[in-house]
Amino acid sequence: MVLVMTAIIIILAKDLIPEAGTKTVVLVGLFIFFGIFLNLFLGFEGIEFDLDKKEFRRYVKRLGIKVGKWKDLRSYTMLCLSAQYNRSLAQSPTGLRGGAHRSLEINLASSDQKSILLAECKNYKEAEKTIQELNQFLQLEIKDFVKEEYMKPSPQR
Repeated sequence: MVLVMTAIIIILAKDLIPEAGTKTVVLVGLFIFFGIFLNLFLGFEGIEFDLDKKEFRRYVKRLGIKVGKWKDLRSYTMLCLSAQYNRSLAQSPTGLRGGAHRSLEINLASSDQKSILLAECKNYKEAEKTIQELNQFLQLEIKDFVKEEYMKPSPQR
């Protein structure tokens, strides 16, 4: 698709700018091709809130355009902080087996157990700061499952 668009641009540019040489037109076409290619594949995603309308959306931004469906924010009642543990059983090229990765996730949760990932943090201090910043705008209940897990008394043996 991108290649076809680039070819069309090169053909049109040659007709629109007759004084431009073939090398110039090809270079401009390649520049446009790589710009479009990079933007399509290196676009980014995020989340956007419209607090006046009480809506939010997860979006993908490509070619400067945000695409995503708006959802009602009123059905989400709390911000949840939880720890996620990911284990890999794959063997690395260095011969080491597996590994574990822990991340802290901040989710927007609804009463019917739907959740939307808002942020992923590396440590508790960063997660605590992020969830407080989010809550300044959203003003929802905060449920900290990480703190609860660490505050539980350890089982007696």
